[in-house]
Amino acid sequence: MDDILDDGVRIHVVRPHSGVVRSGELDDSGPRRRKQAKMLKPLERGMRKLVRRQLGVAQIYLARHERSNRRKRDGWLKDLPRNVFRAVRDSD
Repeated sequence: MDDILDDGVRIHVVRPHSGVVRSGELDDSGPRRRKQAKMLKPLERGMRKLVRRQLGVAQIYLARHERSNRRKRDGWLKDLPRNVFRAVRDSD
């Protein structure tokens, strides 16, 4: 069976429920060109960095929120400013 060709990779896909078999070739033509203007690259990088930082802060805040809620009634609301401040501080 010829699974590997010179110009690409031959694949066979079998669907378990229907039993349909498809054959084809994967084309490895090299890296794809990114569809983005060069001027926007630094902005996109900064945006990605900002979102990652926000995700870290949100995870830390969520842990503090749940802990405050377990400790006292309406604890998340009473500790909100302190939890937000500490989440931002501890994210660094």
